[in-house]
Amino acid sequence: MLAALMAMRLNRKAASELMRIDWATAQECINRARQMIEPDPKVRYEGLVHIGIDETSYAKGHKYLTTVASQDTDTVVRAADGHDAATFSGFFEELTEEQRAGIKCVTADAAKWIKSCVGKYCPNAKLCLDAFHVIEWALNAVDEVRRNEWNALREAAEAIERKMAALPPGTPEEERGKLASEMAQKKEAALKIKGARFALGMNLENLTPYQREKLECAIEGSTALTCAHRLKELARLVFHAGSRAEAEDAFEEYSLVARISKLKPFEKLGESLRNHWDSIMNTIEHGLSNARIEANNNKIKLMIRKAFGFRVMEHLFSIIMLGCSNLRIPLPNRGGYGMKAF
Repeated sequence: MLAALMAMRLNRKAASELMRIDWATAQECINRARQMIEPDPKVRYEGLVHIGIDETSYAKGHKYLTTVASQDTDTVVRAADGHDAATFSGFFEELTEEQRAGIKCVTADAAKWIKSCVGKYCPNAKLCLDAFHVIEWALNAVDEVRRNEWNALREAAEAIERKMAALPPGTPEEERGKLASEMAQKKEAALKIKGARFALGMNLENLTPYQREKLECAIEGSTALTCAHRLKELARLVFHAGSRAEAEDAFEEYSLVARISKLKPFEKLGESLRNHWDSIMNTIEHGLSNARIEANNNKIKLMIRKAFGFRVMEHLFSIIMLGCSNLRIPLPNRGGYGMKAF
């Protein structure tokens, strides 16, 4: 147990040197400790009401694992290799009919395979679309508009530069100076937009004075960026609504501004919001998000970095269950780590 605790708390090299064992042996200690503390991992499935699902990468080459967590206890109840319908279906197939019927809400992103699995195994459960992913769509739309504006200004400056190079030798200096001034203005405006990515994406209440100045300089004189920033804030208001009526009013205002602006990225975002409107309403009604699941993903990535990766997936799943749940490793005469004695 002590070897397992050291392997959990320390990095690979420090744990091996302290316990004077090979890292493979330390990983096996973690696995054995998890099996001793929780012989039947399916006990975690009892009493599930609100669950969240998300995937995280565990190695290079687009290798992902899927975690299912309880929103009520903030613990991971299952981790499996892969991020597809078969992986998620495996979780539901391990549940009994009563356990499936007890699940009331599932928070997730907008992946189609998640929606299909929830509809198949838990038809009465409500699917809640995580607000973080929707706001991420809005941020990507803002950045696309910003890049388009930057490219347009940069290309305009290059066109003026080519025009100046093609001027005949007898061209008056006044005309050359006018073109040079116009080119400098285009380059300066492009530079302001290029450096305003984070200022455009951040919440207004979180902006520092410097970032607020960068934002004002970027949207000054750019109707497209001004509309894009406003539309991003309107998309946030949808999730800040206290009721369905307020959310629908915020979305109506968003749709009106999107139609007037004629910005294609935000028109596409509006279509996505309409397609997932029921899930968005469920999110507003129940106030659930994937924030806790994302926090667990950060813990998992940290554990993977400390171990320099895992060759045996069972060892990775064991360390996830010990590190992202209410399980604690008991020590001699001390009970569980950070808890009362077992």
